[in-house]
Amino acid sequence: MQTVIALSVIMLFLFIGEWVSTLSKAYIPSVFVTAVLFLIGYWTIVPKNVTTTATFTPAFTTMIQAALLVHMGTLMDFKTLLHQWRAVVIALCGVAGTALLAMGGGLFSSTGRRSLPVCHR
Repeated sequence: MQTVIALSVIMLFLFIGEWVSTLSKAYIPSVFVTAVLFLIGYWTIVPKNVTTTATFTPAFTTMIQAALLVHMGTLMDFKTLLHQWRAVVIALCGVAGTALLAMGGGLFSSTGRRSLPVCHR
């Protein structure tokens, strides 16, 4: 029964966040409202382990993250993406830069330079 109550509290906070965002026509973001509700809840009556009690374990969140990303990707209209090509280019540059810094970080250290292949003429 505790799992159902914990999940209900989380879903209520998410619902209120979405409701406020819809009423304000996204002027007030739903994530902000939900975060404020969790913050006030943690300070007052919501137990600190409400997310683990509602079975939001790391394995669950890892599994559901991919499904959410695919869902968000299907919400995008291809015509809108073509119309906003600059935003797409900026996002792709950000992904490429992040990948370069994350995977190529060893290139700038002495250990990373030793692991590079030596190109002789």
